Formats: sequence, C-alpha cells, structure tokens
Amino acid sequence: MAQERLGGLDLLRGIAALSVMGFHVGVIFPDVATPFSHAYLAVDFFFMLSGFVLTRTYHRRLQEGFGTAGFMTLRLKRLWPTIAVAAVIGLVSRIDSYAPEQLAFYLLLNLALVPWLAGGVVFPLNGVIWSIWFELVANLVHASALARMSRVALAGLAAAMAAVMFICVVTLAPYGPAPWDAGSWQGNFAAGLPRVMLSYVIGMLLYLTFGEAPRRALRAWQAPVLLMSALMFGSWLDAGWPFDAAFVIVVCPVVVLGGLSRSGPPLWLERISGDLSFPLYAAHVPVFILTLQAGLPWFAAPPLAIATAAAVLQFTQSWSWGARTGKAAKAMPA
Repeated sequence: MAQERLGGLDLLRGIAALSVMGFHVGVIFPDVATPFSHAYLAVDFFFMLSGFVLTRTYHRRLQEGFGTAGFMTLRLKRLWPTIAVAAVIGLVSRIDSYAPEQLAFYLLLNLALVPWLAGGVVFPLNGVIWSIWFELVANLVHASALARMSRVALAGLAAAMAAVMFICVVTLAPYGPAPWDAGSWQGNFAAGLPRVMLSYVIGMLLYLTFGEAPRRALRAWQAPVLLMSALMFGSWLDAGWPFDAAFVIVVCPVVVLGGLSRSGPPLWLERISGDLSFPLYAAHVPVFILTLQAGLPWFAAPPLAIATAAAVLQFTQSWSWGARTGKAAKAMPA
C-alpha cells in the first residue's frame, strides 16, 4: 500500500524549486538583481529531502531483498519522462547555439543520462540535469550499499563526505565565487559526488533516527520561512562557502524535520507544490532561455516556466497512465 504523502515536505519541495528558479533569473538575465544568488543551495536541500523520503519509502524493502535493478527501474520510471520532455524543450532553446549534428548528439546524451565531460556544461541542452544524474548515482549507492549500513557507519560516511567536500571547495575557491555550487561543469563535476552524498546520507540519517512523527521543534509555517530566509540571508550577506556548509549541515536538517510538524494528509497547496516541483526544476532553464530569445521581459519567465511545468506534469502523468493501462490490457485474457 502506498504511503501517505507528507504535506509539509511537499510544500518545502515546491519552495526549493521556486528558489532555484529565482537563482537562474539572475544567471540568465544578468541585469536583474535577485535575492536568490545563494539559492543553488536549494539543490542540496533537494538531495537531503530525497535521502529522507526514499529511506522512508524503500529502505526496509531494500534490506529485505528488493533488488538494486528493480529500485533503479522505479526511479527511472519516475524521473525519465520529465527529463526527456525537458530535454526536447532544451533542444529548442539551443537551436541557434549548436550545429544540427551537435544538437542531435547532445539530445542523445541527455536522453541517455550520459554527462558530456569534454568541456563546459556536462548536460549542454539543459544544465540542471547534472543534479538529477547525481541523485540517481546516490540512489544506486543507496540500493547497493547504504541500505545495509548501520547508522554509525552512515554517520561516518557523512563525516567523510563533509571532509572531501571541504577539500573540494578549498581547491575550487580560487576559480570562482561559489565553490560549493559544484557538479554542473566539467571543471567541477567530480565535486558533485561528495556534494550529493553528504546531503543524501544526512537525509537518510534523519529518517532512521527520527522517523516521520511530527516534530515540534518548528511550527508548520516556520520551516518554509526558515528555508527562504536562510537562502535570502546568504545572498544578502554575500556569504562564502562556510555559510554554504552551515546551511547544508545545520539549516537543512532543521528544515526537513520542521516540515514534519503538521500531521494529516497534504493540503491542496502542498500537493500542488510537490507535484509541480520536479517539472518546474527540470524545465525552467530552457524556458528562461526561450523567453530571453523572444525579447520578453524577465518577469515573464517565471510564470511561463510554471505554466510549462504544469503542462509537462500533465503530459508525463498521461504518459505514465497510458503505460499502466497498456500493461493491464496486455495482462487481460483474450
């Protein structure tokens, strides 16, 4: 039986997606000052939330023998349709940037989830796919190894990943103002692994330690306020990587646990927020680029991205429903 959705976490997932969108407003429309210049950290929050939720849903099944192949098949069924649609939108947004044969090659790489490590952005048609690729790597490690590790061993792994990430950011610091924001480019791609594993394993530990019982450390409204405030404070402060590390190690766990403070089924806003978060995250950058190319003002980009996310969600849900009904029809006797 499917587990009940956690409405507070759904709401936080949507807020994180909106924050990343705000970050990319400043990247793609560089003349626009936004309060989200540190919202790349929302990606780390996504990683932690993924570790928490997937441990809640699958950890016991993995320990009881549910295979890695079956788990990864479920993850790809969940993520790949949205990735594919976003890749096509990305191709349209890059038609003037690459020759036709390059576009076809990059589309194949994107659809196959193979990063391009010869230089530049590792997923040229849609840069944000780097984080989904690393999340799938974390999922693979979870199923094949982490599910059989004790909490003490997981805590040791998290500490080791924090140490490796420290080395990475110190190494990358001379080459840019945000060394924690690693993983999307060939030059910092390797640092994406400790980045995802640090947050993902902390998310696992949060569930294994505290479960999903409502937490009273924060009230229901305080978790989203803390998440947004911390992201905006980092931008206002123009903070360096020590702030980023504190956000991941201290703020994110508090926010995740705070998201459990409201019990009961998700409210409509929480459900919509959770449903739209992934297609919005996956598709907003190509939509922003198309908005810029069309000569539209920057403030047209966010609503266009949200509308596109809703359309992508509808399409992928129809796709999934069609696949399920097709299998059911084949299983019926003639």
